[in-house]
Amino acid sequence: LTYSNLLKMKVHPTNPDENAEEKKRRVGILKSSFDQKFGAENVSYDEKTDFFAIKAVEKVCGVSTNGRDQWKFVTLKKDVLR
Repeated sequence: LTYSNLLKMKVHPTNPDENAEEKKRRVGILKSSFDQKFGAENVSYDEKTDFFAIKAVEKVCGVSTNGRDQWKFVTLKKDVLR
């Protein structure tokens, strides 16, 4: 299966006295990291709410002993299969 999931995340600073320049740098680093992992087209940042919105599209494999119920799903990831 292929499925998508919308994740909304707010990352709080580790330094409570963070200034505007430090915040801009932190948000930029996080955005760059999320862009690389999920694709830039799937990541947005809302400056007003300070939330990231990430659309994660993943492939999963479903397994059931009888094919009718008690399904278990495992996310398939390339970096785990290496």
